[in-house]
Amino acid sequence: MIKNAVQDSETAVEPSIVANTKQTLVSRLVSKTLAAITSEHALRNILLLTFALCAPGLLVDIHTDDYWHYGFIKDAIPLNEIKDLSLFGLFSFANADPERFNQLIDLGFLPWWSYDGYKLMFWRPLTEATHWIDYTFWPSHGGIMHFQSILWYLGLLAVLFKLYGRLHTGKVAVGMALLLYALDASHAVNVTWIAGRNALTATLFGVAVLYFHIRARQDAWLPGYGLAMLSLIVGLLAAEYHIAVGAYLFAFAVTLDKKGPVKGILYLMPYLVVVAAWWIIYKNAGFGSGGTNGFYLDPVEDPLTYLVAMGHRIVALMGTQWGFIPADLYRGGARPYIFGASVVLLLGVVYLLMPVLKESKAARFWGIGMVISALPVCIPPPSDRLLMYVGIGACGLLGAFFQYWYDQHNSGKEIPKSRVNLAKAMIGFHIFFSGLLFPAVIYSTQITGDGIRDSSSTIVDNYAIQDKKLVLLNAPAWLNGYLYSIWVYEAEPLPEKIWGLTTWNTIRKGNEGFLTTLNNHEVRVTLKDGFMTSIDKIYRDYENYTLNVGHVLKFGGMSVRIVELTDDLRPKTVDFIFEQTLDDPELIWLIYNEDDEFVEFSVPGVGETVPLKV
Repeated sequence: MIKNAVQDSETAVEPSIVANTKQTLVSRLVSKTLAAITSEHALRNILLLTFALCAPGLLVDIHTDDYWHYGFIKDAIPLNEIKDLSLFGLFSFANADPERFNQLIDLGFLPWWSYDGYKLMFWRPLTEATHWIDYTFWPSHGGIMHFQSILWYLGLLAVLFKLYGRLHTGKVAVGMALLLYALDASHAVNVTWIAGRNALTATLFGVAVLYFHIRARQDAWLPGYGLAMLSLIVGLLAAEYHIAVGAYLFAFAVTLDKKGPVKGILYLMPYLVVVAAWWIIYKNAGFGSGGTNGFYLDPVEDPLTYLVAMGHRIVALMGTQWGFIPADLYRGGARPYIFGASVVLLLGVVYLLMPVLKESKAARFWGIGMVISALPVCIPPPSDRLLMYVGIGACGLLGAFFQYWYDQHNSGKEIPKSRVNLAKAMIGFHIFFSGLLFPAVIYSTQITGDGIRDSSSTIVDNYAIQDKKLVLLNAPAWLNGYLYSIWVYEAEPLPEKIWGLTTWNTIRKGNEGFLTTLNNHEVRVTLKDGFMTSIDKIYRDYENYTLNVGHVLKFGGMSVRIVELTDDLRPKTVDFIFEQTLDDPELIWLIYNEDDEFVEFSVPGVGETVPLKV
């Protein structure tokens, strides 16, 4: 299949060679694909295919965090301004300022159980500038915004083609590596999520750093050092994620630098100085995360927690990269199954790649860079969209293996059938399956966005909410935080407060709940299995920042008193105390039902208890 697809020359095979009537349909498709990606127009062919797969994004509107960004750029969300080094505060969400913290809760952006030291601030001015262009010149045209993201992705592929071409000696390796990367469905989320564009911008400049540095080292091309340094600085201003490029710089120094690993590492020192200076500025300016150690980890402030989590998170990430085992499901009861499946898969991958790793320094470069580049993305929980840098090395490795396979056949040597079958599985997964999945992932965000907008419209279409206080008994966690910004974007009436008492996720998982009216100002909610799910650790690491019994949280017009805890220290019984009477018309009580609609909730009389059912 590989053997007859590509000649050992600089040009692709003639159609007559690949058009063997005895070949299966799959073999023909593989052969034609290889011919296209090894021709002199390989880059053009791959870019055109990628654009076609990304094209459904032109029909997708903005969604989720995009609404926040619109509201922040338009200064339409009433939050205290965070004065920092960012351009528009798009990624400066919470800075542990008590007043802004309460505002975030009162507008529904954060749940009431959030840790008061919660901090989430990232310095990404370059990416902010790209969003400013979108929301200034075409704020109502999500398709144009996605077109910009697609261009960033195509630009990344073009630079990556240059990098693969410099380090791979065969056209099969270059073409296959780039095709595998281009069709990786885990990248589709960053292409179709405007707020996730920072991953594209940072990775593009990261690949540029590698290309210029490697060219400078291999060809003694002095301008390369300056261009690499410039790309490093620009990439750091795109996203923190950019520091993962250091993994590949280190890998090159110890495997491929022609002056040896010691001198190779010494030539990395200027980059290290720049990164250190950036880090000092970053931390002194107040950027970073805090109070989220159940979710975002800090390897500097709490290295032990990070190292423990990294040991299993990296396995889950690699399982996704190599076999589409969904990293986003790596939580709760699914963890041991995903971890086990990932371990088995990775053992197979090591077996598959062992010959090329032994034979090729370039393959070892890709492998070392891949593994080390995963370390920064172990800071948040595993997610498919975090694999932009990891995929560079993984696809480079697979490209090297396919070149090895072709060369073995071309020289009359055979490789074990078990490896051939594994290689065919990789082709099936990473080209055909992923290629089909890519546009589906691209458009799926439109379906998600439609669901969020439709649910939010059941409030504004049926209730007069202007300047009112919404009390949402069980709004889904993925919806509650976006309601206010959706209504800002759609120019709908805006409430004064949005208070979520529990979440749909909590009650729907069989967690029996009851609401009791204590008096004209207080209701008590008891959930048999407690408030908060594992995902809620993003807001409070309840094991380290426990809400003790008797603790009272005070917000703008509502207070929360902790009455009882579960065995694992989550709130179980909670009193909600309102300044206004429960029947005050300024309070609008709503419950979310199984039809994804908000409907009116009748507060029971004093002393009465009702079950919380969806």
